[in-house]
Amino acid sequence: ILSGDATDNLTLHAGYGEAIRGAKAREVILIGDEVSIAQGLEPEKARQREISLDWHQRNALMEGDRLGFALTGFHTDIENYQAYDRGSDPAVLYNLDG
Repeated sequence: ILSGDATDNLTLHAGYGEAIRGAKAREVILIGDEVSIAQGLEPEKARQREISLDWHQRNALMEGDRLGFALTGFHTDIENYQAYDRGSDPAVLYNLDG
């Protein structure tokens, strides 16, 4: 995460993160005893971007007060999202398209 003061009253923050997730034994247990993993199952990959700003002003309305607000925006891209088809027997873990 990067962070810095743009002015005495305004601080900007920016962040970026990546994660990779495969099938986990815990998830298989939660679905039931019978789970099949689809052929060619790819790990789930996520990338997140975040930007925020924090603004504050002392003595904004009266002596000794502090007025402020924070605004944050983020965007997450997920590739190879993993889902379960519980309508089949055994349940199947597969990647959603898109």
